[in-house]
Amino acid sequence: MVLHFQFFPLYSHYLEPSAVSNSTNRSPDGSTLVTKLHAPPVRAKRVLRPRLTARLNEGLVRKLILISATAGAGKTTLLAEWQLTLDPTRVALAWVSLDEHDNDLNRFWTYIIAALQTIQPGLGARARLAFDSISQPNFATARDERVWIESILTSLINDLATFPIDVVLTLDDYHFIASPIIHDSIAFFLDHLPATMHLVIASREDPPLPIARLRARDQLIELRNADLHLTLDEANTFFNDVMKLSLTDQDCSAIKARTEGWAAGLQMAALALREQPDPTRFIAAFTGSHHFVMDYLIGEVLQRQAQDVQAFLLQTSVLERLNGALCDAVTERTDSQAILEKLDASNLFVVPLDGERRWYRYHRLFGDLLRHRLTRTHPDQIVQLHRRASDWYARNDLPNEAIEHTLEIHDWQRAAELIEHNSRAMWLRGEIGVLRAWLESFPAGVLLERIKLGLVYAQTLTLASELDRAEQHLDQMMPLVQPVPALFGELLAVRVLIAALRSDMLAVVNLAQQAMSLMLPEELSQRSMVMLCMGVAHYDMSSDLAITKNAFREAYELSKAFTRSGSSDREISILIALGYLAELEWLAGNLRDASHMYEQALELSEQWGGQVSVARVQWGRAGLFYERNDLDNAERALRASVPSGELWKDPHVLVHS
Repeated sequence: MVLHFQFFPLYSHYLEPSAVSNSTNRSPDGSTLVTKLHAPPVRAKRVLRPRLTARLNEGLVRKLILISATAGAGKTTLLAEWQLTLDPTRVALAWVSLDEHDNDLNRFWTYIIAALQTIQPGLGARARLAFDSISQPNFATARDERVWIESILTSLINDLATFPIDVVLTLDDYHFIASPIIHDSIAFFLDHLPATMHLVIASREDPPLPIARLRARDQLIELRNADLHLTLDEANTFFNDVMKLSLTDQDCSAIKARTEGWAAGLQMAALALREQPDPTRFIAAFTGSHHFVMDYLIGEVLQRQAQDVQAFLLQTSVLERLNGALCDAVTERTDSQAILEKLDASNLFVVPLDGERRWYRYHRLFGDLLRHRLTRTHPDQIVQLHRRASDWYARNDLPNEAIEHTLEIHDWQRAAELIEHNSRAMWLRGEIGVLRAWLESFPAGVLLERIKLGLVYAQTLTLASELDRAEQHLDQMMPLVQPVPALFGELLAVRVLIAALRSDMLAVVNLAQQAMSLMLPEELSQRSMVMLCMGVAHYDMSSDLAITKNAFREAYELSKAFTRSGSSDREISILIALGYLAELEWLAGNLRDASHMYEQALELSEQWGGQVSVARVQWGRAGLFYERNDLDNAERALRASVPSGELWKDPHVLVHS
């Protein structure tokens, strides 16, 4: 029996359906922020740019459209306006707004597939199933990892090839992506796109993709700073038709020259010019590059707002996304929604994130400058503002955002409490990279002083296949943990998992026995995992089948008890234990009991949204049908087992299938 198959898929799963209300902007399955999956709304009064939309239309017969330009150049606005001109019966549109948190491979592709599923539910379901896994296989080489990723993307590409019309997938703010493995996966995706699929990337810098090769093959349309700069006619239209400033041609030309046609600079200039009695004199005072002009204009814009609005802007600048309730909590006001709507109506650098105008964000550059000004003028407020934001997110069941704000102000104690409480849910959602990055931002001493947090870190390293580092950390913790038997038992439970991933079955049995004798009875989830490992170890060593069966039975009962305890986490150990118990009954000749267990596991899997690990259940069902000479059902079950077996390169399923 091969442990790589048996153990790794134990935690594979679809994401947990969320109980969060729609006001949190989570998707129905709780895994994604839906505001990241839509282009921003386009204003009714705007500058039309047919010369640029014509260029973008040329991309509909090419693989990649690249818009690479500085912040505030108008990349997002242009793409949103262009997509309004496309015929929805001929072109389907998918959109992802990226941010710095999307450098985790699982999270990155989960958002892409979620975006594609807005145009067709279920599109890329097999690929999402794989990327939603709790961890990746323990790869021997980088090539093995690349093959694994490419096998998943092949499934997604094959699904896209069957879509009946063209698909345009936009990745906005791609400059936030720094992960080499993500860049490599996008390069593979680009190389193998079907003819009807077109990728759009908007970035502040050229991404490390095969741009030269695509350019040479005429598979690329690209727009850059010079292309996005507003022409004099466009600037004139913007100032006089959109912003109603009644500037002369000479004034428009002067401010266009000062800002070099930079869209954000023109918008800030327009806001500053609204109340100037002598626009010509005001414009003539600007000198230097647009960076200096930008700083001056922001100062002018802020200074012309009422004092309470200025305070609101500065205080809420600590937030990535804004809504009325969140801003009320941070500012201790009661009129934040009205202020956001007023800012939106005044074109004051707030970007709506949904059609209902409930969620907003600041223009990124404007937000950066507000935070800089807050740091300079009111540094004493920053800690309290982040703390209020964290508390609001925690109350509204958005723990990731709550944790981010505590880490921003180095509130290690509060961050540790939140991470300890939410780590299991993050493991089950596959957010190993995010959790690991958070933990490694802590001072090293905190991970040793807070034993629970240190154990979370060790298990996170284990699930990330960093087994040597996990053991080194556990060695450092040992003197602190040994005097407390229950905590020592939890440490040993992590060592059980490490031994299982290393296929050291004798160590699994010895460590598991020690861990079970020390852990508290209420540690149901950890005890279930330990017994599952013990069962796999006995099974792999062909030990006494009664001992093996008892281990899996205990794992099953502990998992059921954990689920009944009110945990919102699906206890995936139930499925795995049932699968092994069914196989043991089959080997003992108890075909009826085996069939009942397989059907029970399959029902749970479907109830929870599907499981990668169900491949083994389907394979077992196929064997039972074969024993009964029910060849049609045997074939159907085998076919159902193959997709996940292919994704995980699982020989136990594929060879027998």
